[in-house]
Amino acid sequence: MTNTNNGWPGKPGVPRNSSETGWHWVNGMPREWVVLDDGGSWRFAGSDYRPHEWAHRIYRGPCLTPDEATALQARVAELEEALDAAGRILHKAGKQFSEYAKQQAAKGTAVSDLKAAANKQWAERCFSAYWRTVEGGKDE
Repeated sequence: MTNTNNGWPGKPGVPRNSSETGWHWVNGMPREWVVLDDGGSWRFAGSDYRPHEWAHRIYRGPCLTPDEATALQARVAELEEALDAAGRILHKAGKQFSEYAKQQAAKGTAVSDLKAAANKQWAERCFSAYWRTVEGGKDE
């Protein structure tokens, strides 16, 4: 279903969090929404514009504040570090499962063959997860 509302979350010309003064992306530019006694309006070039005057514009959502952007950047860095650590663990576990599978396969018994197959599957799962998390979504 196509959005025929130009991205406005409800009433055209009225942004998300309309009860709070703040900045929003409208027509690809940050624009200020101000709360007034009789409702809200868009402040642009020293003038206030009522929501109906901006309903034809394309709304993308609220802008991040500098503090929100800083917090988001810190969280992204934190998650990148966690992914790197997970990747190292997955790679190490895959190598260990592979080695154990080789050892079991060398024994040549029915039980050891089952253990080898199970460990080989675990190794493949670890390496697959490693490639997805560390190598940007590749699944080799």
